[in-house]
Amino acid sequence: MGKTGAIRRFTLRKSPAAIDAVLRRLVCDAHRDVPVYRQSWEAALVRTERFKGVEDLVQLPIITKGDLLTCDPAGRLRRNPRKGRTVWRVTSGMSGANLEVHMSRAELVFRRLNLWSHMWRDAGRPLPLTIVQAGAWIPPGSRGEILAFNAFPLRAVHISRRLPITEQARALAKARPTILTGCPSSLELLAIEVARLEIDSIRPAVVVTRGEILRPQVRELLGSVFRCRVADYYSAEETGLIAWQCPDAPDVMHVNRDACVVEILDESGVPTRPGEEGDVVVTNLFNRTMPFIRYRIGDRSARLPDSPVGCHCRRAEQSIRAPLGRSDDFIVLPSRERISPRLVDDIVYLASIAPGGESRFYRSLRDYQIVQDSPAGLMIRFLTDESAPAVVHQTLREGMSGLHPDLHCDLVCVSTIEPERSGKRKRVISSVSAGSQISERREGHAN
Repeated sequence: MGKTGAIRRFTLRKSPAAIDAVLRRLVCDAHRDVPVYRQSWEAALVRTERFKGVEDLVQLPIITKGDLLTCDPAGRLRRNPRKGRTVWRVTSGMSGANLEVHMSRAELVFRRLNLWSHMWRDAGRPLPLTIVQAGAWIPPGSRGEILAFNAFPLRAVHISRRLPITEQARALAKARPTILTGCPSSLELLAIEVARLEIDSIRPAVVVTRGEILRPQVRELLGSVFRCRVADYYSAEETGLIAWQCPDAPDVMHVNRDACVVEILDESGVPTRPGEEGDVVVTNLFNRTMPFIRYRIGDRSARLPDSPVGCHCRRAEQSIRAPLGRSDDFIVLPSRERISPRLVDDIVYLASIAPGGESRFYRSLRDYQIVQDSPAGLMIRFLTDESAPAVVHQTLREGMSGLHPDLHCDLVCVSTIEPERSGKRKRVISSVSAGSQISERREGHAN
């Protein structure tokens, strides 16, 4: 086998034979070096030495986020990862508890280049490009709320979600993006503010939405304000870009086979027929540091025929229907201002970090859900068997008062948090309507 599979995982436009070679190397390494997979596969009597490729994936047990969270943290990482050579990200969205996703620096670079290459294709513009991520997560203590990275022929600009929305809009105009990207909830507020300020100079070639469901009214708003095509991408921290929207058929998504293999399975774990809804199970093709092999990601979708109706782009990729679920609600402040749910999620995330750094979470706080029933109050449901530490209460209340002095929160410890039909638990649920007095002047500060 040699190093063929290890090298091919960093190539674009992989052939079926290349994908099989990558999978063989990935499975071999995971069995040898990653305890959580070795134990699972040996318990299921899987003969990994006979594994050949995509067709043999069905022989491997499915793994979940719960499996990875409950095992020893070292048990989900490759044996003896090179110290100082790994980076990590934290899962977000609505799937529940936070999970640290570790990658080597080479794996992170490939993940970014793979994403940018698809954005470049959708933009249809020659190099150089300026890619602006709006509503970005920039850790407190960084060198600013607007970070720019120049690596010709690409320039990447990250605009923090903690900036007031007016400052975000002005920073966007100054950056002059070729490609504008972010989650739909952040981009929606930004588009409303750009329209209010009557800024006409922001003309990206494409707006790329990621991380949440793109509602039709938000797509229409973004297209109208920025006067360009809006492309929706299906992505996750565990895998990067999973699928991208067909330019001809909005309901069709083509699987990013350079980065992952996607299966749609029924309740028994059997592949569904085209058009039948099922669970999305992904296998990451490039991450050997922390493998995700037959990972149930928590979304629901359906496999589509090889030639989906309405698709004329002639892409050879597998196609799926746009996933169900994955869209949080906005939070309405006592002032009737509407803010991105991610700002509130940031506060809860930071409060759940134990002293000693972001890589250590309070083990008792396995999951949470934010519920708003009135403009002045939030309820945070922690999935735990014990009371949350007092410092968590204090940090949460300080963070919420930073959004608005009259915004209060109650903490409730619960034994279960029920998922929706899509299989995901919404991280933020709000039944409050901003009404006709809505003001969307800013996203506010998280601290």
